[in-house]
Amino acid sequence: MKGFAKSSICEGIGGNGIIVKMFRWKPFRLSLPTIVALFLLLPLQARAAPRYEIIATFDQSGHRISGAELVYFDNISNVPLSEIDLFLYPNIYLEKEPLEKLDLVQKAYPRAFNPGQMTLSAVQNGEGQDLIYLYEKSFSIIRVFLQKPLLPGERGRLRIFFTTLIPEKWGTFGHYRGATYLQGGWHPYLAALSKNGWDTKSPPAKSDFQILLTLDQHLDAVATGTLRIAGKHGREKVLLLEGKEIPYYTLVITRGYRETTVKKNQATIVYT
Repeated sequence: MKGFAKSSICEGIGGNGIIVKMFRWKPFRLSLPTIVALFLLLPLQARAAPRYEIIATFDQSGHRISGAELVYFDNISNVPLSEIDLFLYPNIYLEKEPLEKLDLVQKAYPRAFNPGQMTLSAVQNGEGQDLIYLYEKSFSIIRVFLQKPLLPGERGRLRIFFTTLIPEKWGTFGHYRGATYLQGGWHPYLAALSKNGWDTKSPPAKSDFQILLTLDQHLDAVATGTLRIAGKHGREKVLLLEGKEIPYYTLVITRGYRETTVKKNQATIVYT
C-alpha cells in the first residue's frame, strides 16, 4: 500500500491574516502486517448505553406510579431487529403463588394477597406512531413490533405510557406502613441484547437514567443515583433523579426519612 509522509513545512500568512501551514509530502509504502496492526489499534466506535428519560407521578393513596418514558438504545447485535422485548417487572406479582408455595404468600403479604401490576396505554416509535405489541404468557414480557427493522449499529427510540400498581407486601417491591420499596423495575425496561438478538434470560444492560418524579411534598425518597428537588407546585414537589451505568433505578419513598452514618474500624455504615 502506498502512502505519503511529511517532509517539510512551509508557513505563511493568508490574505485574512490567518497563519497557513502547507505540507510537502513524499510517498512511502506500508507492508500488509503493518496495515493490519494499525487497523487493530484504531478505536472502535463507542456504543452509548441504553438511556431512559422518565416523567412520572407517585400517588401514595392509590399506591401507583403513572408516567411516560423515552427509551433510547443501539442495536449492538449482529442481526436486524424487527421487534423489541420489554420487561414489565410488576406483573410477576399479578397472580398468587401456587398452593405448594402458600406459606411464602402468607409471609410476603401482611394482610392478604393483592396483585402488583403494570399496564400500558400506548407504545410509540420515535415519530409518535403507535406500535403493535403482544404480551407473553406471564404478562411480564411484551414484544413490540417495529414498522421497519432496526439494522445493526442503528439507534432505536420508544415512547411508552405506563401505570404501575404497587402491592401491599413485604420485600423489595411493595408498600407497607407508609414506606414504598421499588426494586427490580417499576417502569418498562429493555431485555438484554446479545449478538444474536434479545435475551430475556440475562440481566438487563447497564443504563443511564434521567427521571422527573412528582410526589407529595411531605414524602422523602432514597434513590440509586443522585437526587435533588427540581421544583414545587402547591402541595407537591418534583425530584430530579439521575443515574449512570446501572441496570435498575431503585427507589424507596417514605415519610420522614432519616439517615445516620457511623464510622467504625475504617468502615462507614449507613443506617436508614
